[in-house]
Amino acid sequence: MSNYYLWLFCISSDAVMRWWIMVKGNQAEINQEAVDCFFDHSKKPKNTGANFLLYTNSHYIDYREEAALALSKIKPIHVMGKCQGNTSAPPIVHRLQSPQCQPYEEKKRPPSVIVVSKEREERSNNYIAEREFRFVLMMENANSPGYISEKILDAFMAGSIPIYYG
Repeated sequence: MSNYYLWLFCISSDAVMRWWIMVKGNQAEINQEAVDCFFDHSKKPKNTGANFLLYTNSHYIDYREEAALALSKIKPIHVMGKCQGNTSAPPIVHRLQSPQCQPYEEKKRPPSVIVVSKEREERSNNYIAEREFRFVLMMENANSPGYISEKILDAFMAGSIPIYYG
């Protein structure tokens, strides 16, 4: 992680724009507010740290679900998306799609897993939602040299501490 950390803070805004276009495609809409808060610390949103941890994923990968479950045993975690640390349910597999997490049934969800409301989930960018969380669990879909997505940048922009794997 330290190599990524150094890389993120040594790059120019031009490099970030090229990275953003590479990840989001040529039709990417640039969120200037997000770019400004990354480079101008006076514009960076303040993190309240009101909650312990946020976990946002829908694509099933066993080590992510196991990590979320383990962290929920320390303190309650908040979840957005289908993944909730439900290691007892098999993933939902559809032909030609990546496996999806199977959320807990409402009555079987442990009290240490708190689902963020759908309304709130739909109206917020990740880095805006992450402002209320001291930690954000973010694990890439693949662990490949040079692969990085927006996940870790979202955590830094929100002032959260990323628990990162990728």
